[in-house]
Order: sequence, then structure tokens, then C-alpha cells
Amino acid sequence: MMKLVIPILFAFMCITAFGNKSISRNEYAEHKAKNIKVMTYNIHHCNPPSAGEKIDVAAIAKVINDESPDFVALQEVDVYTLRSGKGLNQAKELARLTGMNFFFQKR
Repeated sequence: MMKLVIPILFAFMCITAFGNKSISRNEYAEHKAKNIKVMTYNIHHCNPPSAGEKIDVAAIAKVINDESPDFVALQEVDVYTLRSGKGLNQAKELARLTGMNFFFQKR
């Protein structure tokens, strides 16, 4: 199922970015020159590998902000679980720290 989500989201982004209107060759060249930066990141429930049991949402947000992607697909995001400590909604907190929107889907 997850293997289908990323291609579907990418197709949706492309359709949304270009729409279905008729455009001239010059307008097409301008659209074609624009890039969308996509990032995929296994955040390991915001637990950096060298940090023991520490949950560091801000460190994960910094990595995302440093890359400045247009779209991020995250894996191993905890939402209201005990594994990440206080039952934090990591998806919502990462969205707040990065200034991005979020959508969470439990598998």
C-alpha cells in the first residue's frame, strides 16, 4: 500500500502544479524549468541513532528545514504512542517546526 502512496502523491502534485489549462510553448518552457524538491526520510520515531533513547523532534525538523524540500514523505512517525515518550503527535509538531502542512495515515 505504501509503495502506491508516493507515486500517487507525486502525480497529484504534478497535476496540481500544472493544471489542465492549455498553455503556449513559452509558458510550457517556464513551467518545465521549475523543479519540485521531494524528500523521503525515515525519522526512526525522532530518535537519532546515536542518541540512545532520546526523542529529538527539533533535530529532525532542522534536517528537513536545511534541505528546504517542497514535499516530504516521512517513515516511522509516531502519533500519540508511548514509544516516543509522551505520546506526542510528531507529524503535527514537525509541521509546526518546518512551516509545512501534514497528513498522517496509520498503516
